[in-house]
Amino acid sequence: MKRTFVVLVAGLVAGLLAHTAWYSVRAPRQPDRLEEQLAWMRADLELSRSQFAQLKALHESLRPRLLQLADEVERMRIELARFEAQRIAEDQIDFVAFARLVRDRRAVDLACDASTQHLVDASLEVLSPEQRRRYLDLVSPAVAPRSTASF
Repeated sequence: MKRTFVVLVAGLVAGLLAHTAWYSVRAPRQPDRLEEQLAWMRADLELSRSQFAQLKALHESLRPRLLQLADEVERMRIELARFEAQRIAEDQIDFVAFARLVRDRRAVDLACDASTQHLVDASLEVLSPEQRRRYLDLVSPAVAPRSTASF
């Protein structure tokens, strides 16, 4: 009986270790450092050290605003989910509050678009003509005009 228990525990420990090792190897990376997040630009655009340093400084300067906008988008997503839950549960909705949310969402969408366009325009100033073309090919979906429907 004791031997069976030891084998069972050893098997569970081995399975747990194998699972943990597999997950740590296969888990998507969430880089904390801006340099790691911008590595794709360095590789795809073949940036010089000077260009990369300029783009990194640009991203660092705009990062607080972009994070603030991301927080606002998340807050509005939660608020929209709350409205939807209320509609389903109570079969009614506060249309004045919903109209305010739509207005605020449009304002945040415009701010996001402006910030993205500013980042792209400032990045283009650092790049050579060939790098600009490749960069615009890569980011064009992000800077394409949005449809007027917010929800």
